[in-house]
Amino acid sequence: MALYKENPLSLIEQARGGNREAVLKLIKLDKLFLTDSCTAQVIRTAELQTDRAFLGQLARAVTYKPKTNWRVGCRLYIYMLCIFQGEMPSLTALWHRVDPDGKQFSSFDAFERFVQRSRKEFDRIQTKPSTDNSEKKT
Repeated sequence: MALYKENPLSLIEQARGGNREAVLKLIKLDKLFLTDSCTAQVIRTAELQTDRAFLGQLARAVTYKPKTNWRVGCRLYIYMLCIFQGEMPSLTALWHRVDPDGKQFSSFDAFERFVQRSRKEFDRIQTKPSTDNSEKKT
């Protein structure tokens, strides 16, 4: 969720519908999706058609190492707070918890905007997962 800002279940649904981009994202997240039934048809079709462009993307997806940074971790932390739906700490307390040195955000307002964006992203991911089943080539 934190890397692609998408619901993993919607990625699986899209992959089942033939969306190549979703297949690549799933494989980048977990190599076990190479043999999963949700991606098998897209991969098999590409092999049968000798689609070198997609097979090249697939090869790169297999060797892909997800790159995370501090902000992705912070976004994931906020997502986890939203998942547990408990009492969210005050923004000041949360800011001091995730950025005790004050080096990651330029100001409290910047942190507040980051939290608001993260909450909106989480709500969008949870309430309206993308179900675009069109085939995409990248």
